[in-house]
Amino acid sequence: MILNNDLASVLVSPSNQATFDLFLSTLTRFACDPADPQSARLAFSALAKMTAIWGGPDIAGPEAVPSPSLPGFDAFVLAQLAPLPWTLLAAPGFNAQDAQMRAVLQEAGALQWTILRKVGMAYRQQLQGELRGLGAGEESVKAYMGSIEGADVLMFRKFFAAFVQQGKR
Repeated sequence: MILNNDLASVLVSPSNQATFDLFLSTLTRFACDPADPQSARLAFSALAKMTAIWGGPDIAGPEAVPSPSLPGFDAFVLAQLAPLPWTLLAAPGFNAQDAQMRAVLQEAGALQWTILRKVGMAYRQQLQGELRGLGAGEESVKAYMGSIEGADVLMFRKFFAAFVQQGKR
């Protein structure tokens, strides 16, 4: 509600700074809990919204550098938020074939898509390494990167859910 009503600055205000870390850790915990798909979906959605708001302007080309609204937010995103979709996939009880989990996967894909636009080349390289580390071949990595670099978040959300479902068979 706070993020959707352009009140994001309230979350990082000096008076709320002490609770902000707890807020983030709660969101990341919910995002990676396949036992509660509704909360996981909402958590990924909130994290993507936060990344869009505080990540600064979209990166405009391979040479551009991130310019987050919150200093250091780009590094935080790479270290803390970027691994969350993979953490979800590795969680006990994760079932890629579950209909509710498909909605969670789509939100996790939207987070990745948003991170790429805010952090750029650093995330592109990190993501390629993560995909290879998960056992994806070069053709799969190429297809993945082609899809995430596309202009349409809805297409990538669907791609990501299908990619995971195929990989989890």
